[in-house]
Amino acid sequence: MFKLTYGDLNRDGRHDAAILMRATDPSLIEATDSEYYPTDDTNPFLLVIAFAEDGGYRRIATHHHLLPDLLAPIHGDDAAEVTISRNVMSLTLGQLRGHEIYRFRWDGRKLAEIGYECSWVSGAEGHTGSLSANYLTHRARVGEGNIQDGEAYRWVKLKPLPLKAIDDGALGEDHGKQVNGKILPC
Repeated sequence: MFKLTYGDLNRDGRHDAAILMRATDPSLIEATDSEYYPTDDTNPFLLVIAFAEDGGYRRIATHHHLLPDLLAPIHGDDAAEVTISRNVMSLTLGQLRGHEIYRFRWDGRKLAEIGYECSWVSGAEGHTGSLSANYLTHRARVGEGNIQDGEAYRWVKLKPLPLKAIDDGALGEDHGKQVNGKILPC
């Protein structure tokens, strides 16, 4: 097990669980030429969500591909973080020059992706960008700017799309990131 967090996801007052696991296959730990990180662990992750019930837990969703296999310090990545607060599960992925946050809520049938956030900084130029999309309100805040002057923000309307379940397999790819045919940052 990698990370375990508890919180009420289905509003029944019980401590549901989100478990983030990572395989440990030695053949997927590769040597690097970095003086700081001699190995790169490319073992895949698995996220499991379970509801508390009398006598134990019942698995309601899993996701094998939400986290990249190359989440490793050699790439400037931080370890993934899973939290549950106010009936929403958030999965945060840190990267060398930014982050991504996926937000999910139980809708009675599935753990649905209700929001997505990201931010980034480009190399030497210092350009910055951010996106905070709310799939329930179909609105997103888009920020663009630079490190020195900060970001200017604008609000955009998102095309209403059906909410994707966490185990659909294609979260965050283009869902809610397209406005008038233009892909938003991140």
